[in-house]
Amino acid sequence: MSKLTVTCALLLALGDWTHLRACSTRHRMDFSAATTSDHYQVRGWNSEVVATVTEPQKVQAAAAFIIQHSDDFSEVLSGPQAPILQMEFLHGSQSLTSFGIGDTYLTDGSVSRPTSAAEIDGFMRQLDLKWPKR
Repeated sequence: MSKLTVTCALLLALGDWTHLRACSTRHRMDFSAATTSDHYQVRGWNSEVVATVTEPQKVQAAAAFIIQHSDDFSEVLSGPQAPILQMEFLHGSQSLTSFGIGDTYLTDGSVSRPTSAAEIDGFMRQLDLKWPKR
C-alpha cells in the first residue's frame, strides 16, 4: 500500500475533507470557448439572471480569468461544492461554456478548484459583480 493511499485513508477516517483534495486526480478544464463569447450571464440563487454583460472588455476579462484558472480542478470526496454564482458565456443564444464561483473556489459541474478569496474578490470587483444576499 502506498504512502499516499495510507494518508488518504487516514484523512477520510478523520473526516478531514479539506485536505482530501490531495487524494483526487487533478483535471485541466477546457474553457477556451469563452474567448468567442459576445456576452455572459451571471445567475444567482434559483438560477435567477442577476447580470447580462455585453461590454467586450468585461467579456474578455472574464474569459481570461477562467482560462488562467483552468487547471487543478478535482472532485471533492465530501461531494461537489455548490457555486454561489454561475457565469455562462454565450454567442448569440448559444451557450459556449460556464463555471461556478464560490467565495474561495471555482466549479465546473462536479469538480472544483480552490482559489484565494483575494483572487475571487478582485475578479468580482473587476467585473462589478456582487454576491447575492445569503
